[in-house]
This record gives sequence, structure tokens and C-alpha cells, in this order.
Amino acid sequence: MESRDRGGYQIQEAWPLQQLLQHGREVEIMPTLARRILNECESMFPPIEEWRARFLAGKVRDGSLWPDPLLFGLLDGKLIIGDGADRLAGVDYSGIPWRFRIEVAPVEHREQLRKLVVAVNAARHERQAAYYGNKPVPAAKACMAVAPAGAPPMLPVAMPQSLPFDAPLTEILRHGCDVLITPELAERIERECIYARERDIDPDRLKMHVSDINAGRFRQGTVLSFGLLKGKLIRVDGRTRGKAVIDTGKPQIFHITIHPVANEAELADLHSIFDPPGSARSPIDAAGHLVAAGKLTKGEVKVLLRAAPYIDAEFRLSEMPASAKMAQSPTARNQTAQACYPPAVQYFSRARRAPRAIKEMLYRQAIAAFAIYTFRHLPQKAAEFWGAIATLADEDKGLPSTDPRRALYKRLQSRDESTPIQLLIVAKAWNAFFEGRKLREIRVKSGEPFRIAGTVIVDVTLEGAEDAA
Repeated sequence: MESRDRGGYQIQEAWPLQQLLQHGREVEIMPTLARRILNECESMFPPIEEWRARFLAGKVRDGSLWPDPLLFGLLDGKLIIGDGADRLAGVDYSGIPWRFRIEVAPVEHREQLRKLVVAVNAARHERQAAYYGNKPVPAAKACMAVAPAGAPPMLPVAMPQSLPFDAPLTEILRHGCDVLITPELAERIERECIYARERDIDPDRLKMHVSDINAGRFRQGTVLSFGLLKGKLIRVDGRTRGKAVIDTGKPQIFHITIHPVANEAELADLHSIFDPPGSARSPIDAAGHLVAAGKLTKGEVKVLLRAAPYIDAEFRLSEMPASAKMAQSPTARNQTAQACYPPAVQYFSRARRAPRAIKEMLYRQAIAAFAIYTFRHLPQKAAEFWGAIATLADEDKGLPSTDPRRALYKRLQSRDESTPIQLLIVAKAWNAFFEGRKLREIRVKSGEPFRIAGTVIVDVTLEGAEDAA
């Protein structure tokens, strides 16, 4: 089996081991990961002697390493190697990756783990004796007998051997397994499992997944689904995510589901379940927890979600070409929205009191983004500024005619401005107010530098401004 331990597999070096080595997961252990496990995890046994590592490295090279799972105990939040340290040393010594099933048993003390390891070894010897004696392999029930209270059910002991890369996909991708999909494997799936009715890859969604993978926030264990027709796997869900793995060169873990179908009609029905027209979740569906928090209305949460890309990009519109269309990564957008939720509550609690015409402008995504940003960084000053605008009326004499807040209130009644012009108008009033300058009328022009006084936003070019005012 060819070694594929290259720099593209930084995922195994960067992740916490408890995130990679989860119970029931099948993981291709790269030599670097094997070395890391041996270095970071305490073992129940003395250090592996070099002759043993060389011997097992030979087993890896000729494909005969026994396929039992790696067994870990979880004690006080730390992983302890119970069974498999010698095989990890063999993988490290060989320089060749090997696929293992991971089993993790929570234990209250080391004696529980020791008993579990003894049972595993006994079951292994029993299987070997049965094999060499040409007898049926007995069920491995010893593991279950000594599993500590609260431990997850142990998987069957007889596990499939690690497979070469050119093995049939029906052997590599098995129903119910978590599999590390490498870029090479993703390319194989793209070549061999094409479904003629799959929709084209959406560039914005692909960019979203690529961004999530590169930022380390791609959710591991998402489902990759296939139909099985006449012994052939046909992908019905996950094409764009697979392409993102190829484009980034970074492996990701997917949960495999396989659905046998009898004919093309059943395959089409299966595909329609995973990919019905208009089935994409809306941004508000993906951020239901923000609505459930109860301090913002559903409409206000929608505005917050639309404002999040502006805040995340620090108002550099050229860096968010599709964000205003809500094509930004839901994870990234929700993270920003979550961080901005408290200042958004402060802003909307004032903005919702504004007269209808002004309120419509205050709820525009760019203006709301500007306001939430100021509440986030300068809450006291923002409260003085936006509170007065929301409650101001034309006949109110409470503010002088040269107050920047009155100038903005009047200008907001013009509702046909482009997004860059909206931002420049609000910035003109905010900057004058923050700096204590008088302002009777707001005039801006396309292309002038954008800044938010009192913050790090300075001399930003709002590319895309179309209208002068």
C-alpha cells in the first residue's frame, strides 16, 4: 500500500486527539498521527521495543497486520492506550498509513481498563485458535462482559483489514461508518460514482465549504449518501463537499450511508429525497437559536444575519461578493451574529421605536451593520447617537439644526440610495457627532474613503458605489 503521508494531511496534526479518535469512527492513521498518539497518550504497557516495531512494520508493508480496533480508555478526560500501541509503532516505523476502527471506553480507574484489555486479548487468542484449528470463530462476548458501567457498546472484534487505495469503493465506503475522505478518495468518488441527475456545483456554496475547511470549522461527520444499484455506488448527496475536499487538499471525516435500490426509478426517488428543488435551509433556519434567545424578533434576527457579513469583512465590500445574498458560510455567519447579538439587542431596542419611514432605513442590512458595529465597540456613544435618531421627529426641537443626528434623520428619509452611499451617509453623521463637529446637511460622493471614527475602520474604499449624492 502506497504511503500518502503528505503535508495536505495537516488535519491529523492540528486536531485534538479526542476529536479525531472518537468511539466507532474508522480512521486512516497516518504515520505522523501514530507517532503523535504514542507521544501524547499514556499507554498501559512499557515502551515498544524496536524489534517489535520492525516486525509489525513488515506486517503493514505486506498487508497482513491484524485488523483489531485500537482500544482507548477515557480516564479523567484523557485518552489512555489500552490495546494497539505496538501496531501504532509499526505504522510509524513503516511510513505507511493503516486504517483502524477506534474504540473508546470511559473508565473510572485503570483497573477497569486493564480488565478490558485482558478480555480483548483473550478474545483475540480465542479467534486465532479457532482459525488455526479450522473451527468457527466464536462471538467476542468477553469484551461486553467486562465493559465498565456507562461505556458505549463495544463494536464487533473481527474488523476488516485496512484496504489498499485501489480497493473497490464498496469495500472502502461502508454503510454506517465514519470514513476519512482524502482528496484522492474524493476524486475517485467523483469519477466512479457520478449520477447523471446530480445538480451542478454551486460556486458560492463551494466557496463556503472551502472557507470552512481552511478555517477549521467544517463540521466533521456530515453525511455522504449513495445509492447502491446493481453493485455500483452512485452518489446522491455530498458532491459539493467532496469537491471542497479536493480543492483544499485537506481530508475530512464523513458519515457514509448507502441505500440499496432496485432500478433507476428508485434511484431517482432516493435522489429527490436528498436534493428536492428549493430544499436548501434558509439562514434563519440555521440560526434558530438566536430567535429562541427571545430578545430579538425573527425579523430582527434576519437583519442581524444579513448584517454579519459586513461586520465580518470590516465593511470591505470587495471581500464579500456574495455575502449580501446570504451565500456566506452559515457557520461563519452564525459565529459573527452570535458575537454581535448583545450589541444588536441594544440597537434594535432603540430602532424599533422609530417612525415607520425611518425604521425601514434603520433595518437595512448595511445601516444595521454600521450601528451594531458601533454598539459593539463604543456602546455609550452609540446609545447617544442611535437613541436620539430613533426617537427624533421633525417637529422635535430637542436637537439643534446643526446636530449631525438631525442631519442623518432627514437624510434617511431618502430611501433610494445604493449600499455604499448608505454607509457613507451614516459615516458622515457618526464621524461629525463623535468628533463634536456641527453638520447641517449630509453630502457624499461615490468613491470617497469610508471610516468609522473611534474604531479601526479607516480609509476603506467601498468598491461598487454606483450613485453620487
